[in-house]
Amino acid sequence: MKPSILIRFTLSLVVVIFASPVLAGDWQEFAVSPSLDNQEKPDVHGEKIVWQQLVEYEGVWAWDIYLTDLGAEPITATDITPWEYDQQCPAIYGNSVVWEDNTEADWDFLLTDITDPADPILHYVGYLSGNQRNPAISGNTVVWQDDSWGAFDIAGADVTALISGADQETPEAAYFWVTALEALRQEQPAIYRNTVVWQDDYYNDDNHNWDILSADIWRQNNPIENVVSYTESDKEVPAVWGDIVVWREQDGDYWDIWAADISDVDWPIEFPVSVSQTVLSQTNPDVGDNLIVWQDKRNGNWDIYGYNLTTGQEFQITDNDADQKNPAVSGNLVVWQDNRDEYPDFPDIYNIYAVELSGPEVARCDIKPAGDTNGDCRTDLRDLSTIGQTWLNCGLDIAEACWN
Repeated sequence: MKPSILIRFTLSLVVVIFASPVLAGDWQEFAVSPSLDNQEKPDVHGEKIVWQQLVEYEGVWAWDIYLTDLGAEPITATDITPWEYDQQCPAIYGNSVVWEDNTEADWDFLLTDITDPADPILHYVGYLSGNQRNPAISGNTVVWQDDSWGAFDIAGADVTALISGADQETPEAAYFWVTALEALRQEQPAIYRNTVVWQDDYYNDDNHNWDILSADIWRQNNPIENVVSYTESDKEVPAVWGDIVVWREQDGDYWDIWAADISDVDWPIEFPVSVSQTVLSQTNPDVGDNLIVWQDKRNGNWDIYGYNLTTGQEFQITDNDADQKNPAVSGNLVVWQDNRDEYPDFPDIYNIYAVELSGPEVARCDIKPAGDTNGDCRTDLRDLSTIGQTWLNCGLDIAEACWN
């Protein structure tokens, strides 16, 4: 049974309608693994980044899954799926990477243990009849959309149970169903701990509009579903972290970014993150800790923008004239696909880029602690250096060089 329908509430205190954003900060953007092979759809957890990369096998092009660890020495990119056919849409958590694979006659999903990136261990874990697509992972749980019973439903499994096979004749014995087996569609799942979110066309089945729903899967044999957002407009590609769910929402022919606080799942509080008053689009949001990121076309090309849930400040992350798309965030690390690199013979090549954000844009406090000179909610050696430099200048320069 589906949960009862909830009404949208918008709090004026959190409304942001294209408030003047902070311009891109003094951060160093960098290419993760420059290549003439097209790179798309990155995901990140901690300092580990995965993406799909188009590579050639004896004249045939196919997508593989690549991995790099920014905390490793040296930093290298590793192809963890060096096979023919397509491996796409990777997601990572810790040392587990999941992705969708069409090696067989339909789409399945696989899992790789990357504890040793030089020797990844592959597990064939999603092989029901039909298609298993768009896997997502958090902790020890993986979820995906599955059309084994007709229209796509949301399924899940415990990773340990999947790869151990204990007391199971097949990996499918470890599966559980997040959504009931219905004729309507549930797609694009995302997960944070015990909370799963997805887009669902149950309530607007006559108009085929998408809504956002969630489920608590603490009891896997009895997931508890709730409505996150139900309105007349389409809501798609949700992401979740903690009590915050984000998604893109249609406004005519364009898209905005919305979010909801689901700390009270029976009474979610929705609020706009980036709502255009003109014919512009924002899409593909992600959320991690207190940061929301998305791709934004307000400047005529796709840029990456961010929003700080603690301070309520919107800010621009990239301002390159090329397109930056499909961002993902973990902590202060943001990754995306970017076609700024000019390869004369390959004008449409995307590479994966990243940036480590710092300063007030990533502040996690409402009031700065004493000695915090750069607004990052902590007092460290950078602040002491600034204080020391100001003290040395005091009395040697104009009066404005001194603090009161």
